[in-house]
Amino acid sequence: MTIKNEFMREIIENPGDVRHFSHYGKNFQEKIFQGLISDSQWASQMIEVMRPNFFDVDYLRFLTEKYFAYYGKYKCFPTLGLLVQVIKEELSDGSDDVLRAQIIEFLLRVKANPNPGDIGYVKDKTLNFSKRQAFKSALEKSVDLIQGDSFEEVIDLMKNAFKRS
Repeated sequence: MTIKNEFMREIIENPGDVRHFSHYGKNFQEKIFQGLISDSQWASQMIEVMRPNFFDVDYLRFLTEKYFAYYGKYKCFPTLGLLVQVIKEELSDGSDDVLRAQIIEFLLRVKANPNPGDIGYVKDKTLNFSKRQAFKSALEKSVDLIQGDSFEEVIDLMKNAFKRS
């Protein structure tokens, strides 16, 4: 069977592919988060397919969790200043000073360079990666559902996976 769609071929041929952004490196991952906070329209699209655990850098995973949770509660994304306040409150007990220092250092760098010109490439790669992970997850869940004769659920699951992309 020849699969003509490159996106689907990659999903089928590489089912055990990496499930996080580690292969892109730390700098790339930082730019992903910078893209989220600088482009709320893109962030709205990413919240559908991206998961905070795609980050292998702890402070970026933490920031993304808080950023997406804020959106989930208030249906808008926080500004950078408000995000800093949310993080301060969350880490005020001093339970993780290392994480707090990493977040502060990162956000200071973001503030110093708010609009990197190369963010378009990062957004494209991140969206493609996240879509691929959403499809892989749906395919894996489908196998279990098929074994349980839950065919209608498989159809719904795949429709939702395609809808998000």
